[in-house]
Amino acid sequence: MLVDDDPGFLTALSKTLAKHGYAVTTALDAAGVMEEMTGQRQKFDMVITDLSMPKINGLTILSAVKTAFPSLEVIVITAFGDEETQEKAMRQGALAFVHKPLNSEEFLSLIDRVIKTKRRPV
Repeated sequence: MLVDDDPGFLTALSKTLAKHGYAVTTALDAAGVMEEMTGQRQKFDMVITDLSMPKINGLTILSAVKTAFPSLEVIVITAFGDEETQEKAMRQGALAFVHKPLNSEEFLSLIDRVIKTKRRPV
């Protein structure tokens, strides 16, 4: 699940992830996230959310996701985050706090590690 209020960035990152073999569901806001995750009971490996969005920000999404789905990994991405916000996100359970512009190679490596960890046999 990929959440960002910037349609251009959302489309670009979605295409990049899809090009690397990932199935991506997108949402422009928090309402879309929770609808996709609960209404359709769709299973996701992770949520990637922008921090700065109107109405409901990425930290609120992080909190809601971790409350509803504690084992679901959440990555927060931002162009405006500071160290204090990063620490808050990590305390709330974010797996990572990544600054825009994204380094595609590093970001894809992070995603790959999460997917491989989730698919490890028990």
